[in-house]
Amino acid sequence: MKTRELLTCDIKAFGGKIDKLKPKELHQHIDRIAASLGERDAKALMGGVIQSVFNGGLPQDSRDEMGRVFDAVGARIPATSENMDGFLRLVALCLAWLRKVVTQEARRQVQAQWHQAQGHDQRHCEDPHCHAHHTAADGSEPEPDPLTVGVRSALG
Repeated sequence: MKTRELLTCDIKAFGGKIDKLKPKELHQHIDRIAASLGERDAKALMGGVIQSVFNGGLPQDSRDEMGRVFDAVGARIPATSENMDGFLRLVALCLAWLRKVVTQEARRQVQAQWHQAQGHDQRHCEDPHCHAHHTAADGSEPEPDPLTVGVRSALG
């Protein structure tokens, strides 16, 4: 699907279209739409979104979550009457990406716990905390990304 299709489709079809996208595809659309709205650093934009959602405790409900994402995007891209449709679609894409990535990370953590309980399988290790398979070349643990840190803190 092309980014311009997401920007021009009927708003009723928009939600269904983004539900079908994978996180990587969502991120590509976010990058393109953010750039079209004047954002030069999409990575910093997404970092701000992650920080706003996970700092200060988890959102109480989806309205709080949406408000935090809206504020984070609004801090980097000013919402105007001319760009409001694209701005709101960008917020929705950021929210969808965040939810999908959090769900993936939660699944990985559950799988890792299950693998640890079942014993370590040398042939197929998906445990992100496994020191034997997930270390940097110098032997140190790789630096976790902000999303992983946020999800881990939220899941306890």
